[in-house]
Amino acid sequence: MLLLITALLVEVTSNATTPYIALVVRQINASTGDFLIGCAVAVTGLFSLLTAKALGIIANRWPAAITLLGATVLGICGFTIAAFVGTVALFIVSQGIVGISNAGVSPSIQNQLTQHTDHEHISQTFSLIQKFQTVGIVIGPFIGALLNIRGGYRMLFSWAAGSYAVVILLIIMHSFAARNGKIKA
Repeated sequence: MLLLITALLVEVTSNATTPYIALVVRQINASTGDFLIGCAVAVTGLFSLLTAKALGIIANRWPAAITLLGATVLGICGFTIAAFVGTVALFIVSQGIVGISNAGVSPSIQNQLTQHTDHEHISQTFSLIQKFQTVGIVIGPFIGALLNIRGGYRMLFSWAAGSYAVVILLIIMHSFAARNGKIKA
């Protein structure tokens, strides 16, 4: 259950920030052109695409929990930079870092879930992951809107970094429970 909550929190965070990227760019610099706004929106997906294979190789060599922790820490770095940037260029860099993080976070969560699931229940497990992620897709934009309206992009991305810190706590709790034999899907 901890990993399903982790998957939910990751999706909520991603979907709280992503819809507001173009708005954030305009908040940083009102005269930013459309091309740079497009770059800011696309860079997360581009960096995720470009690094997914390498992170998959790393995940095959290291335990999934370690890969997940590393990718989550990277996400915290990206969100923290985004919260305090003063230039569009640095914001784009922060979103590239978040993209690299994204390439490692979700696959590592799925990997860990399958490690603790009996073979005959794998399809049910992936169905549960999908349900939790879909709830995150629905809830995230509302949280993002509330945070952006109340405190602007600085509050939004600070919250995202804090959300990923909670993800780290959930990963650690799951790892301890798995080591003590208390996890069985």
